[in-house]
Amino acid sequence: MNIANRKYWKEKAGRDYQRQQAYRIETGNSAYRRQEDWLLSYLEQERCRRNLDRPLRVLDFGCGFGRLAGPISTLEGIAYHGYDFSSAMVADLLATPPPALADVIRDRVRVADTVEAAFPGECFDIIFTISVLIHNSEDQARELISQMAARLEREGRLVLIENRLVAATLFQNNWHAGCWVHAFADYAAALWDVSVTEGVTDQHGVYILAPPDEGRQGRLTYRKASEPRERPVDLDQLHVLALPNTLDQLRSLLNGLPDPSGSFDSAAQARVHDLSERNAHLERLIGEMREARATRQRLDATLGATLGRKRPREADAQPNQQGALVTDSASPFSLWNARSDTRYAHDIPGFHHVLHVFHKEWFGIRAAAGALPGRKLAVSADPAKGRALRETVHAILAAGLQRIVFHGFSDNTTAIVESLASHGLADRMFLVHHGGTTQWINSRERHYAFGIIDLLRKGCLRKAHFMRPGFDFPVRGLFRPMLFNLSPRHDAPDHLRGDPRPATVFAPGWAGWIKNVSTNILGAALSPAVDEIWVYAEDLALPPPLDAKLRHLTFCGREDTFRRMAASQMCLNASLIDCHPVVNLEAQSVGRPCIRGPLFLDALENHPYVGLTQVDDVSGATQVKAAIERVLDVPPAEREQLTRDYQAQSDAIAIDRYREFLEL
Repeated sequence: MNIANRKYWKEKAGRDYQRQQAYRIETGNSAYRRQEDWLLSYLEQERCRRNLDRPLRVLDFGCGFGRLAGPISTLEGIAYHGYDFSSAMVADLLATPPPALADVIRDRVRVADTVEAAFPGECFDIIFTISVLIHNSEDQARELISQMAARLEREGRLVLIENRLVAATLFQNNWHAGCWVHAFADYAAALWDVSVTEGVTDQHGVYILAPPDEGRQGRLTYRKASEPRERPVDLDQLHVLALPNTLDQLRSLLNGLPDPSGSFDSAAQARVHDLSERNAHLERLIGEMREARATRQRLDATLGATLGRKRPREADAQPNQQGALVTDSASPFSLWNARSDTRYAHDIPGFHHVLHVFHKEWFGIRAAAGALPGRKLAVSADPAKGRALRETVHAILAAGLQRIVFHGFSDNTTAIVESLASHGLADRMFLVHHGGTTQWINSRERHYAFGIIDLLRKGCLRKAHFMRPGFDFPVRGLFRPMLFNLSPRHDAPDHLRGDPRPATVFAPGWAGWIKNVSTNILGAALSPAVDEIWVYAEDLALPPPLDAKLRHLTFCGREDTFRRMAASQMCLNASLIDCHPVVNLEAQSVGRPCIRGPLFLDALENHPYVGLTQVDDVSGATQVKAAIERVLDVPPAEREQLTRDYQAQSDAIAIDRYREFLEL
């Protein structure tokens, strides 16, 4: 590394470099994610292969702002360490470390002129670099490889995720005060076993260096990432394989070879490159904003002419109690603090800087999140374009939040979480999954659950919670005990009080097999104590003569549903699969019991309300019938008091556990 190059990296702030990477990710650069995926998988394989009686010691050589610190520190059986020679690059990592490193960050991440000075006498099982050696000349890269080799355990590995395979070392450009492409296999041939992998990303090659068995020279192997096995090659064969990349590199230099001597002001040119990249990013955003504004104006003109009214101006919007503006003209992708999402929320001190993010389309999860204290953001589950995601991320960044809780999952969730994590918010993000492994037979549910685990592995989330008792997985950040949903809060509950209609029950669930509504209504119809069964689902039916008890209602919103719940004797929701069902909480919030299946909650299972309302075999209509009659045998006032007592205790547990989950 020449003087100018070294000076550039000494002075470069890690936060600035992190921002540059975020720009590239926003423009569709997938290399960072693919690097992480490959490296995390490789580390897991090495941990299993070595089978040590201690954690695998891993050193991130040139760790910078700590892009890999979070993901690696969450892996079981792996101890992350970081080294860099630039205190400016690691400042943010030391100041705000990932949760798993918070207590040991000063010991695990060190700054010094050399790795020997940083970790004197210490050795590691794996030392890896990502785009570090490319900022050094050939002599300097060889020297750094020797320094890393001296810090390896006997069966250790050097993992170099650097430039693509080339047949000769070439100076590439003046980015970041100088970049080279290195013929790493030439440097290591005969001294190491070298495994070359191409295709992990379009821009990088992977070189794994391992000490050869005693008494023999090193061997070379090669494979493409898409191939199942590597194959042995010699150096000449490797040079032939490297020719296409080498020729591409030479062609890129035809317009004039850059000067690697340091005679020019390379640091200044590096700053020019950085500013050019930032300027291109800003120009792209400005262009998108102009396009969005023009589109909005066209829509305003069209809708104004059609509807005979103008779109409300932002200046006319009224701030809600949490301070965010809400208008009827919400973004089609995201909607902040909508009335429907805040109307039934509890107002509890300590939660005002908490944001709950959920999907517009998933009504059960949306209702559950809507009852929780804090701010609300509803986003679409439909695949979104980059602009909508960027606008949402920027709005979250500007909101001054202490905690961000994602409820449910989609590919948009992944994009938002990863983008926020790249801005340093991983330590503030939490996720609640309202599903269980039974649903993994569905490929979409499986994809979502696996995606959450992957975000934990990468360190993009502080914690995640799967709302099913007994769920576990070997990844850091899973929260126990079980989170409870909160019942909706009613501003004026008096209109929901009064005597219910005699012999009337309400089964508001949709007709899917999971909700088991058919068994519920059959059990109700079999009871002579029930005269009328209210349902929403249009495709529900019973055979005669029981069908005479069935009455189909039109759904007219949640407030109307609460009135109907209050007007019935009880609700029916003995479902096959449920976490902590919102239907039950809605009924209980107006003092009406809800027939339920076993929920296996880790609290209140001995409360007399559970014994009164629970059906042990939810597939048995006669058991549903027995539970309905059991409830009706209790006097209405006593029944309501029992229901409200149970729900009050459940709500208290919900708040306490969310405080614990969010560390408030």
